[in-house]
Amino acid sequence: MVSDLVLTSEITCPHCGHIRQETMPTNACQFFYECQGCHKLLKPLPGDCCVFCSYGTVKCPQCNSGSVHSSGFDSSDSSRHSTEGMPRPAEVE
Repeated sequence: MVSDLVLTSEITCPHCGHIRQETMPTNACQFFYECQGCHKLLKPLPGDCCVFCSYGTVKCPQCNSGSVHSSGFDSSDSSRHSTEGMPRPAEVE
């Protein structure tokens, strides 16, 4: 049940170390995140479905609820990510 899940996570930027508490979406994995410290665009590490699973203190609700299996997940499988309505950056570092 989604209401039993923790919906906040602290994301730590691997570039500058900036930490910020964020609310995680419950209906999709968040593939991009702009650091508020250095403004670098973060994306998941290989094998992770989203930035919360890679850089957060709490994994995303999809992984915590069991709807996405986090081990061995291929983050390049775009069919499992909903990015509808999200802006696409011109260049991802």
